[in-house]
Amino acid sequence: MKKTPTSDILKTLSDINTPFGIVIGNFDGVHLGHLEHLQNFRVECHKSSLKPIIITFDPHPFLFFHPKKKGFLIDSMSVRIEKLKKAGFSEIIILVFDKYLQEMDSKTFLNKHILDAKQLRLIYLGHDFKLGKGKENSKEL
Repeated sequence: MKKTPTSDILKTLSDINTPFGIVIGNFDGVHLGHLEHLQNFRVECHKSSLKPIIITFDPHPFLFFHPKKKGFLIDSMSVRIEKLKKAGFSEIIILVFDKYLQEMDSKTFLNKHILDAKQLRLIYLGHDFKLGKGKENSKEL
Protein backbone atom coordinates (compact mmCIF):
# COMPACT_ATOMS: atom_id res chain seq x y z
CA MET A 1 0.00 0.00 0.00
CA LYS A 2 1.15 3.46 -0.82
CA LYS A 3 1.35 6.34 1.63
CA THR A 4 0.05 9.77 0.82
CA PRO A 5 0.19 12.82 3.08
CA THR A 6 -3.41 13.84 2.33
CA SER A 7 -5.21 10.86 3.83
CA ASP A 8 -5.11 8.38 6.66
CA ILE A 9 -3.45 5.37 5.10
CA LEU A 10 -4.13 2.06 6.72
CA LYS A 11 -1.68 -0.82 6.53
CA THR A 12 -4.34 -3.52 6.36
CA LEU A 13 -8.05 -3.70 6.92
CA SER A 14 -7.47 -6.19 9.71
CA ASP A 15 -5.90 -3.35 11.75
CA ILE A 16 -9.27 -1.58 12.05
CA ASN A 17 -10.91 -2.11 15.43
CA THR A 18 -14.32 -0.68 14.65
CA PRO A 19 -17.00 -1.93 12.22
CA PHE A 20 -16.46 -0.55 8.72
CA GLY A 21 -17.50 -0.76 5.10
CA ILE A 22 -15.34 -0.53 2.00
CA VAL A 23 -15.87 0.69 -1.51
CA ILE A 24 -13.34 -0.47 -4.10
CA GLY A 25 -12.65 1.37 -7.34
CA ASN A 26 -10.24 3.24 -9.56
CA PHE A 27 -12.08 6.57 -9.29
CA ASP A 28 -10.13 7.90 -12.27
CA GLY A 29 -11.65 11.32 -11.99
CA VAL A 30 -14.04 11.37 -9.02
CA HIS A 31 -16.71 12.71 -11.36
CA LEU A 32 -20.43 13.15 -10.64
CA GLY A 33 -21.16 9.45 -11.23
CA HIS A 34 -18.47 8.47 -8.74
CA LEU A 35 -19.65 11.06 -6.25
CA GLU A 36 -23.23 9.75 -6.40
CA HIS A 37 -22.00 6.17 -5.90
CA LEU A 38 -19.78 7.26 -3.00
CA GLN A 39 -22.60 9.24 -1.38
CA ASN A 40 -24.84 6.14 -1.55
CA PHE A 41 -22.03 4.17 0.09
CA ARG A 42 -21.67 6.76 2.86
CA VAL A 43 -25.44 6.64 3.49
CA GLU A 44 -25.34 2.83 3.78
CA CYS A 45 -22.39 3.06 6.18
CA HIS A 46 -24.13 5.72 8.26
CA LYS A 47 -27.31 3.61 8.55
CA SER A 48 -25.27 0.79 10.07
CA SER A 49 -22.81 2.94 12.06
CA LEU A 50 -19.88 1.85 9.90
CA LYS A 51 -16.68 3.72 9.16
CA PRO A 52 -16.53 4.31 5.36
CA ILE A 53 -13.21 3.37 3.76
CA ILE A 54 -12.13 3.69 0.12
CA ILE A 55 -9.76 1.26 -1.58
CA THR A 56 -8.22 2.42 -4.85
CA PHE A 57 -5.21 1.60 -7.02
CA ASP A 58 -2.10 3.44 -8.16
CA PRO A 59 -1.24 3.37 -10.94
CA HIS A 60 -4.62 2.92 -12.55
CA PRO A 61 -4.66 -0.64 -13.97
CA PHE A 62 -5.11 0.66 -17.53
CA LEU A 63 -1.91 2.68 -17.16
CA PHE A 64 -0.09 -0.36 -15.80
CA PHE A 65 -0.82 -2.14 -19.07
CA HIS A 66 -0.38 0.98 -21.25
CA PRO A 67 2.28 3.11 -19.50
CA LYS A 68 2.87 5.40 -22.49
CA LYS A 69 -0.81 6.32 -22.85
CA LYS A 70 -1.27 10.02 -22.10
CA GLY A 71 -4.49 11.79 -21.17
CA PHE A 72 -6.30 8.67 -19.92
CA LEU A 73 -6.95 9.85 -16.37
CA ILE A 74 -9.31 12.68 -15.64
CA ASP A 75 -7.43 13.63 -12.46
CA SER A 76 -4.04 12.85 -10.93
CA MET A 77 -3.90 10.74 -7.78
CA SER A 78 -3.33 13.78 -5.57
CA VAL A 79 -6.37 15.56 -7.07
CA ARG A 80 -8.48 12.40 -6.71
CA ILE A 81 -7.52 12.13 -3.05
CA GLU A 82 -8.39 15.77 -2.44
CA LYS A 83 -11.80 15.27 -4.12
CA LEU A 84 -12.42 12.14 -2.06
CA LYS A 85 -11.55 14.04 1.11
CA LYS A 86 -13.90 16.87 0.12
CA ALA A 87 -16.60 14.23 -0.38
CA GLY A 88 -16.13 13.24 3.26
CA PHE A 89 -13.71 10.33 3.09
CA SER A 90 -10.75 10.61 5.40
CA GLU A 91 -9.54 7.02 5.22
CA ILE A 92 -8.26 5.77 1.91
CA ILE A 93 -6.23 2.68 1.11
CA ILE A 94 -4.10 2.93 -2.01
CA LEU A 95 -2.97 -0.43 -3.30
CA VAL A 96 0.03 -0.37 -5.60
CA PHE A 97 -1.08 -1.96 -8.85
CA ASP A 98 1.97 -3.96 -9.88
CA LYS A 99 2.72 -7.31 -11.50
CA TYR A 100 1.99 -9.12 -8.23
CA LEU A 101 -1.51 -7.61 -7.99
CA GLN A 102 -2.11 -7.89 -11.73
CA GLU A 103 -1.55 -11.66 -11.67
CA MET A 104 -3.82 -12.26 -8.68
CA ASP A 105 -7.24 -13.80 -9.30
CA SER A 106 -10.22 -12.24 -7.56
CA LYS A 107 -10.65 -14.97 -4.93
CA THR A 108 -7.02 -14.64 -3.87
CA PHE A 109 -7.28 -10.83 -3.79
CA LEU A 110 -10.41 -10.94 -1.68
CA ASN A 111 -8.92 -13.50 0.71
CA LYS A 112 -5.56 -11.72 1.08
CA HIS A 113 -6.67 -8.09 1.16
CA ILE A 114 -10.33 -7.93 2.15
CA LEU A 115 -12.03 -10.88 3.83
CA ASP A 116 -9.53 -11.37 6.66
CA ALA A 117 -10.78 -8.17 8.30
CA LYS A 118 -12.87 -9.13 11.33
CA GLN A 119 -14.66 -5.77 11.50
CA LEU A 120 -15.66 -5.65 7.81
CA ARG A 121 -19.45 -5.42 7.51
CA LEU A 122 -20.11 -4.00 4.03
CA ILE A 123 -18.49 -4.26 0.61
CA TYR A 124 -19.88 -1.74 -1.87
CA LEU A 125 -19.13 -2.14 -5.59
CA GLY A 126 -20.09 -0.28 -8.73
CA HIS A 127 -22.52 -1.81 -11.22
CA ASP A 128 -19.78 -2.83 -13.67
CA PHE A 129 -17.06 -3.69 -11.17
CA LYS A 130 -14.74 -6.54 -12.15
CA LEU A 131 -11.77 -7.78 -10.18
CA GLY A 132 -8.81 -10.08 -10.62
CA LYS A 133 -6.70 -11.49 -13.37
CA GLY A 134 -9.68 -13.09 -15.10
CA LYS A 135 -11.94 -10.05 -14.55
CA GLU A 136 -14.43 -12.18 -12.66
CA ASN A 137 -17.72 -10.67 -11.65
CA SER A 138 -16.76 -9.96 -8.06
CA LYS A 139 -20.34 -9.41 -6.95
CA GLU A 140 -21.00 -13.11 -7.53
CA LEU A 141 -17.93 -14.09 -5.51
